[in-house]
Amino acid sequence: MQPGILWIKGLQTGSQGALKYNERSVPMKKHLESLLRGVIAWTIGSVCVVADEPPVRTGVQIPAIVGDYTLIYKPQPDVYSGQDTQNYKNGETYTHWQTNDHTYIKGPDMDGSGDRWHCFGITRPDKAENDGVHEGEGTCFHALAPIGKLATAMRPQVWIDQPKLDVSGCGWAPHCIKIGEAFSLISSTNGRAESIDLFDWRDKGKLKVKGENTRDPDVLFWNGTYYLTRCSNRSVSLVTSVDFVNWTDPVNIFTAPQESWNCESPTLVERHGVFYLFWCLWDSAGSGEQLEALYDGHDPSTYDYRTFVYASDTPMDFHDRDPVAQLAAHAPEIIQDEEDRYFISSADYPQRGINLARLVWIPRKPSS
Repeated sequence: MQPGILWIKGLQTGSQGALKYNERSVPMKKHLESLLRGVIAWTIGSVCVVADEPPVRTGVQIPAIVGDYTLIYKPQPDVYSGQDTQNYKNGETYTHWQTNDHTYIKGPDMDGSGDRWHCFGITRPDKAENDGVHEGEGTCFHALAPIGKLATAMRPQVWIDQPKLDVSGCGWAPHCIKIGEAFSLISSTNGRAESIDLFDWRDKGKLKVKGENTRDPDVLFWNGTYYLTRCSNRSVSLVTSVDFVNWTDPVNIFTAPQESWNCESPTLVERHGVFYLFWCLWDSAGSGEQLEALYDGHDPSTYDYRTFVYASDTPMDFHDRDPVAQLAAHAPEIIQDEEDRYFISSADYPQRGINLARLVWIPRKPSS
């Protein structure tokens, strides 16, 4: 296998996520050409245009990245407002900032003139070579897209920095969801902030959810129920609620297949009656050190960009099965836009900042 190439059930993704096929497999090539007809993305000027996906089919489908990632947001130099650490001091300005777990939602513009996509996420200064991977975290970046649809906002560095947030622990792996007329931002600390306009936030205390040492929350709302996934070491757990107040006890829905594998940034997606669990790998055995370093200061042993995808007919159990795909993304977010198209977002892969690419679903080839 070539360095930087990830295999997806007979498919390949290049080091920046571009979809490829095995040139030596003529039947696979013909199969892919048939499946991907009408879903390949192309670029006109600086706007990504994507044709319609294939007709809806039941059964498990394979998620695949089409085209290269676009760096939509790069944090700008800013004053550090967090607590003093060994390498970072409150009130000092730092040029480079690192991103990590993040979340997307569409909501109002600051002046009410139209709707925009918003992105919130972990950020910290990134200057010292010997700092800890989480040193200086605690505030949340807020990036604002141009007015319009997500596809038209997938252009290089057009998302604009807004003032960073420091409320309800939202600087620790935030997830944003709209509940009624208000938006909620929850975090790994179980903190919850609420806003009407996505700019002014107020603390709403903590979610009353059980679970020890859990982090990286993500919420799927499906059939009148909220499904909250979180990770803890090798496992991904799930709690549910119908009112976002009263939650069930945690259920372990997945355990990583290797002792040294830790699950990060789990995301649950429902599509045509099939549930897909995306999670990013951190390998405590250090296999990430074998990955390609993407830019100066990138440490692949800590910011791994191997994401696995599992499929199930229930959101409650992803055990004892093989992944249906392996994608190149760190802290992946799966976004469904206004026209039911899918995108995948990746933090600090392949470039420093937030990167966005088109995600398509390919019907799995029937076994012979």
